[in-house]
Amino acid sequence: MEELCATKIRDRDGNLHYSLVPTEGTAGNAKPLNGSLDYWVKQFLLKSTCVCNQVILRTHPAAASPLASIVDKENLEGVLGTIAGDNTLLIICRDEAAAQALHTLILSISGME
Repeated sequence: MEELCATKIRDRDGNLHYSLVPTEGTAGNAKPLNGSLDYWVKQFLLKSTCVCNQVILRTHPAAASPLASIVDKENLEGVLGTIAGDNTLLIICRDEAAAQALHTLILSISGME
């Protein structure tokens, strides 16, 4: 399962199942559905907060880790790294401007502007 980058997630009914997140080798062939930042933000983001050089994302249960994986693989400008719990994702950015730009992007994708 690890080689497939399979991650356990909960669906909207609370049921656990595996989801595949594309790797660098498969990213070129991936459809922009289940493996894209757009998909994960639109499906699982509940709230985004920007504090100093950090962006904190609240997600549905079990969705923070797959979203962190997507953020890491996107190689977004100014993002230094992520730390994920069950439903909270901390994104550490290079500086406040990078954090604000990421926060604005995430809000734009989610439609929460």
